Amino acid sequence: MENLYLLPASQTKDKEALDPERFRNLVRHLLAEEGFDRVLIDSPAGIEKGFQTAATPAEGALVVVNPEVSSVRDADRIIGLLEAREIRENYLVINACGPGWWPGGTCSPWRTWWRFWA
Repeated sequence: MENLYLLPASQTKDKEALDPERFRNLVRHLLAEEGFDRVLIDSPAGIEKGFQTAATPAEGALVVVNPEVSSVRDADRIIGLLEAREIRENYLVINACGPGWWPGGTCSPWRTWWRFWA
Protein backbone atom coordinates (compact mmCIF):
# COMPACT_ATOMS: atom_id res chain seq x y z
CA MET A 1 0.00 0.00 0.00
CA GLU A 2 1.43 3.35 -1.00
CA ASN A 3 2.32 5.77 1.79
CA LEU A 4 1.80 3.25 4.58
CA TYR A 5 4.76 2.82 6.90
CA LEU A 6 5.18 0.31 9.73
CA LEU A 7 7.48 0.81 12.69
CA PRO A 8 7.78 -2.44 14.63
CA ALA A 9 7.81 -2.25 18.40
CA SER A 10 10.54 -3.75 20.51
CA GLN A 11 9.71 -7.03 22.19
CA THR A 12 11.89 -6.44 25.23
CA LYS A 13 10.85 -7.66 28.67
CA ASP A 14 11.90 -4.32 30.14
CA LYS A 15 8.79 -2.17 29.81
CA GLU A 16 10.74 0.79 31.20
CA ALA A 17 13.02 0.84 28.14
CA LEU A 18 10.72 3.18 26.23
CA ASP A 19 10.41 6.53 27.97
CA PRO A 20 6.91 8.04 27.54
CA GLU A 21 8.24 11.56 26.89
CA ARG A 22 10.70 10.35 24.26
CA PHE A 23 7.87 8.39 22.66
CA ARG A 24 5.66 11.51 22.64
CA ASN A 25 8.48 13.47 21.00
CA LEU A 26 8.94 10.76 18.36
CA VAL A 27 5.25 10.85 17.43
CA ARG A 28 5.25 14.67 17.34
CA HIS A 29 8.31 14.55 15.06
CA LEU A 30 6.58 12.14 12.68
CA LEU A 31 3.54 14.42 12.50
CA ALA A 32 5.27 17.80 12.32
CA GLU A 33 8.59 17.12 10.61
CA GLU A 34 7.96 14.02 8.50
CA GLY A 35 4.50 15.03 7.27
CA PHE A 36 2.47 12.10 8.55
CA ASP A 37 -1.27 12.68 8.78
CA ARG A 38 -1.84 10.03 11.44
CA VAL A 39 0.23 7.72 13.60
CA LEU A 40 -1.52 4.56 14.76
CA ILE A 41 0.01 3.00 17.85
CA ASP A 42 -0.69 -0.64 18.64
CA SER A 43 -0.87 -0.78 22.41
CA PRO A 44 -0.54 -4.00 24.36
CA ALA A 45 -3.66 -5.28 26.05
CA GLY A 46 -4.36 -4.11 29.57
CA ILE A 47 -3.63 -0.88 31.40
CA GLU A 48 -0.04 -1.48 32.44
CA LYS A 49 3.12 0.40 31.43
CA GLY A 50 2.79 -0.42 27.71
CA PHE A 51 -0.68 1.12 27.56
CA GLN A 52 0.43 4.15 29.59
CA THR A 53 3.34 4.79 27.23
CA ALA A 54 1.21 4.30 24.11
CA ALA A 55 -1.42 6.71 25.46
CA THR A 56 1.11 9.47 26.18
CA PRO A 57 1.07 11.05 22.68
CA ALA A 58 -2.52 10.06 21.86
CA GLU A 59 -5.14 12.50 20.66
CA GLY A 60 -7.69 9.74 20.09
CA ALA A 61 -8.03 5.99 20.30
CA LEU A 62 -9.47 2.95 18.58
CA VAL A 63 -10.32 0.62 21.44
CA VAL A 64 -10.56 -2.98 20.25
CA VAL A 65 -13.07 -5.13 22.11
CA ASN A 66 -14.23 -8.71 21.83
CA PRO A 67 -17.99 -9.15 22.27
CA GLU A 68 -17.61 -10.71 25.69
CA VAL A 69 -18.60 -9.10 28.96
CA SER A 70 -15.07 -9.15 30.45
CA SER A 71 -13.59 -7.55 27.34
CA VAL A 72 -16.28 -4.87 27.30
CA ARG A 73 -15.62 -4.06 30.97
CA ASP A 74 -11.89 -3.73 30.25
CA ALA A 75 -12.60 -1.48 27.26
CA ASP A 76 -14.88 0.68 29.39
CA ARG A 77 -12.08 1.08 31.92
CA ILE A 78 -9.59 1.97 29.18
CA ILE A 79 -11.95 4.58 27.75
CA GLY A 80 -12.30 6.04 31.25
CA LEU A 81 -8.50 6.26 31.58
CA LEU A 82 -8.24 7.91 28.15
CA GLU A 83 -10.93 10.45 29.05
CA ALA A 84 -9.12 11.18 32.33
CA ARG A 85 -6.14 12.17 30.13
CA GLU A 86 -8.56 14.40 28.18
CA ILE A 87 -8.35 12.10 25.16
CA ARG A 88 -11.93 12.38 23.94
CA GLU A 89 -11.94 11.10 20.34
CA ASN A 90 -12.36 7.42 21.16
CA TYR A 91 -13.96 4.75 18.99
CA LEU A 92 -14.86 1.15 19.64
CA VAL A 93 -13.81 -1.61 17.24
CA ILE A 94 -15.61 -4.93 17.71
CA ASN A 95 -13.21 -7.78 16.99
CA ALA A 96 -13.34 -11.58 16.72
CA CYS A 97 -17.00 -12.05 16.02
CA GLY A 98 -18.63 -13.28 12.87
CA PRO A 99 -22.28 -13.19 11.86
CA GLY A 100 -22.67 -16.94 12.41
CA TRP A 101 -21.40 -16.73 15.98
CA TRP A 102 -24.30 -14.94 17.56
CA PRO A 103 -26.83 -14.69 19.04
CA GLY A 104 -26.60 -18.42 19.77
CA GLY A 105 -22.85 -19.01 19.31
CA THR A 106 -19.67 -18.27 21.23
CA CYS A 107 -20.07 -14.50 21.38
CA SER A 108 -22.44 -12.90 23.81
CA PRO A 109 -25.50 -11.38 22.13
CA TRP A 110 -24.93 -7.70 21.43
CA ARG A 111 -27.68 -6.72 23.87
CA THR A 112 -25.62 -8.29 26.69
CA TRP A 113 -22.65 -6.00 26.22
CA TRP A 114 -24.13 -3.00 24.41
CA ARG A 115 -25.90 -1.86 27.59
CA PHE A 116 -22.51 -0.83 29.00
CA TRP A 117 -22.45 2.07 26.53
CA ALA A 118 -26.16 2.78 26.26
